[in-house]
Amino acid sequence: MRDKAIERGIPESLLDALIIVASRLRNDPTTAGERLFHLKKEGSWVYRMACNPVFVRYAVYESERVVMILEFKAMPSSALDE
Repeated sequence: MRDKAIERGIPESLLDALIIVASRLRNDPTTAGERLFHLKKEGSWVYRMACNPVFVRYAVYESERVVMILEFKAMPSSALDE
């Protein structure tokens, strides 16, 4: 994704999005994205978040205070989309 951002002249946009996503996930992942569904483990949910030009799907395990990134990809129709 980095190489594609450089090739398309938008490395700053990708870096800005990565910084925003990391900050939101670090500070309060339960309000950072849209809650999608509950996992088997009590207090665990899957969320999604868009921060142009990227899309992130992640799980939050609240009791362990753990965030796991499940999917990280270019947003459809963004400059990084194929």
